[in-house]
Amino acid sequence: MSDKLDLILQQLEQLTRGQTEANERLSRVEDRQIRTDDTLVELKDGLKKADERLSRLEDGQTKTNERLGRLEDGQTKANERLVRLEEGQVKANERLVRLEEGQVKANEQLIQLENGQKLLQADVSSIKEDVKHTLTEMRSHFKRVEDITDRQQRVIEILAARSVQHEADIEDIKRTISHQ
Repeated sequence: MSDKLDLILQQLEQLTRGQTEANERLSRVEDRQIRTDDTLVELKDGLKKADERLSRLEDGQTKTNERLGRLEDGQTKANERLVRLEEGQVKANERLVRLEEGQVKANEQLIQLENGQKLLQADVSSIKEDVKHTLTEMRSHFKRVEDITDRQQRVIEILAARSVQHEADIEDIKRTISHQ
C-alpha cells in the first residue's frame, strides 16, 4: 500500500508538475494571447488608420480626377483654339500668297509701264526734234511769207497809188473831152 501510495504520490507529483508545466504553458499562452490581442488591437488600429488614409487617398484621387477632368476640358478647349488659330494661319498664308502673286503681277505691269514710258520718252524726244525742226522751217517760211507779204503790200500800195493816179488822169481826160 505504501508502494501504491508512493506510486500515487509520484503520479500525483507528476500530475502536479504536469499541472505546473501546463499552468506555466497556459500562462505563456495567455501572455501570448494578450500580446496577440494587443497586436490585434494595434493591427485593428493600424487597419482603421489605413482605412482612413485610404479614404483620404480616395477623396484625393476623386479630387485629382476632377482636376484632371477640368485639365482635359481645358486641354480640349486649348486644342480647339489651336485648331482655329491654325486655320486662321492657313487663311492668312493663302491671303499672303494671293498678295504676293498680286505683287508679282503689279511688278510685271510696272515693268511694262516703265518700258512703255521709255518708248514714249523716245517718241517724245523724236517728236520734240521734229517740232524743233518744223518750227525752224516754219520760222524760215514765215520770214519768207512776211517778206512776200511786205513786197505784196508795197506792190498794192504802188498799184493803189497808180490807180488813184489813173483815176485822176481819166477824170482829166473826161474833162478835156467834155470841154471840146
